[in-house]
Amino acid sequence: MRKLKIYGISSLALFAASCSLFQKSLDHHADLKLHIKTSPCYGTCAVYDLTIENGVAKYYGIKHPKTKDSLEVVLPQFELDSIYLVFNQNNVWELDSSYDNPLLSDLPSVSIEYSEKDKMKKIYARDNIPQNLIKIINYIDRMRLRTFEELQ
Repeated sequence: MRKLKIYGISSLALFAASCSLFQKSLDHHADLKLHIKTSPCYGTCAVYDLTIENGVAKYYGIKHPKTKDSLEVVLPQFELDSIYLVFNQNNVWELDSSYDNPLLSDLPSVSIEYSEKDKMKKIYARDNIPQNLIKIINYIDRMRLRTFEELQ
């Protein structure tokens, strides 16, 4: 019985500490800034420009999205928290600044500028993209579709 109490107290302390760390990490998103710009390909790749700053997302669909309008949306808190977590869980700060092969001509590119607090990261991605950066790009694209394309 004594071991059970110690285990329960230890588990509770660990849970409280992890919640505290999680909450602390979410406090950083207040200074979160993100700018994503995609380039065209020879097919129907969506070309757009998306900026997130102060919780406001500004979107401009350039080529092949459902909307070519300029849209502005205040993002819900969970979306800002999710962006912060996705970028940090996928080690954005450890990524190289460029993933490219200039010999390839029919690949769309993604330019990302991400900052929080006093840190900033710029990434250009077109070829040989690592899996953790693909996860970031896929998340942003799903968020874009959910937030802007489904409005139309």
